[in-house]
Amino acid sequence: MRDESAYSYQWVLQWLRILIGDDVSPSVIFTDRELGLIRPIREVFPAATHLLCTWHINKDVEARVSRLCGGAEFGERFRVGHWWSVVNANTEHNYEVALGNLKSAWAWKPSVINYVETTWLNPHKTKFAKAWTNNVLHFGNTTTCRVESAHAALKAWLQTSTCALDMLFARVNLFIDSQMIKIRDSLEKSRCIIGRQHMIDPFRHLVGHVSHYCLNMLKMENTKRLTMGREVFDYCGCVLVSSFGIPCAYAIQLAINENGGLYLDDIHLFFKSLVIRDGVNASDYASQCDQDVEYLQGLLDELSECDPAIRRGIAALIRRQLHPEDEGVEEPHVVTSTRGRPPGSTSTKRDPSGFEHAARIPG
Repeated sequence: MRDESAYSYQWVLQWLRILIGDDVSPSVIFTDRELGLIRPIREVFPAATHLLCTWHINKDVEARVSRLCGGAEFGERFRVGHWWSVVNANTEHNYEVALGNLKSAWAWKPSVINYVETTWLNPHKTKFAKAWTNNVLHFGNTTTCRVESAHAALKAWLQTSTCALDMLFARVNLFIDSQMIKIRDSLEKSRCIIGRQHMIDPFRHLVGHVSHYCLNMLKMENTKRLTMGREVFDYCGCVLVSSFGIPCAYAIQLAINENGGLYLDDIHLFFKSLVIRDGVNASDYASQCDQDVEYLQGLLDELSECDPAIRRGIAALIRRQLHPEDEGVEEPHVVTSTRGRPPGSTSTKRDPSGFEHAARIPG
């Protein structure tokens, strides 16, 4: 780029728009606080949500507070203390409470409060504070560190800052190929490796169809559901649904109540893309009905190895469920004539039994 002006950024973003195609649109774009980028992003990708990298923000805040207070210990204490509480508050109410605590604790240094409010909170809080970003589908990305690490890895492959264009092109392609191998290996493990910790009732229909990362998150959320019990309906928070596109503890409990567990329809496409194909965004996914059939087939395969008596018993149960009309069993008739006191009688004398009647008949 010639410079970091809004005009240059817009030129780059317009070419990015052409390269990725009109049918692909990013839902979220992460940057650091580059003021020249804000307007071009809004103009070229109007449907995208622009978020700021929390790592860069925290580094800038710590450095500035250290300078304002005259020591690095002040900057670190501010970052890991009241500033952390403000950034990570999960609701707007909690955000206001945390901000009030920050102002009270740092009232002795008005320049610090003025800095964080005018530079970060007032103009940009919705772009990095969790009270707002938890409502954005970002799949756990809150920093640009992935880009930074990819940049560092690419530099390691190039091994030089100056080289011929043909050598640069070849090394970049080798780097991309190595990254694709790692991604495919990870996806293949998610499809083929089944862990016992995931083969439990709420997740049986998901194993082999979603990433291990997704299954591990669901396992932790399920543990939270079991720990909270009935309180899960009141105190879950439901953050995973809005920011990750997967069921939270509350949603898992609802799925169990309604369907007996989770199905692929409950998981965002992002975690179901286990195959990389040229020109194809993702593989086709089984419907809920197909998953039920697949699950039943697995039970039948397991049943085929059981004791014959167990197989016959299970088969009889299934047949009774499918064909109740073949049982030939009718409801018993209600007996209206009963022994004892006649109906409607107030007498305490019971009716004589048969042998008593016979004894009264003269010989």
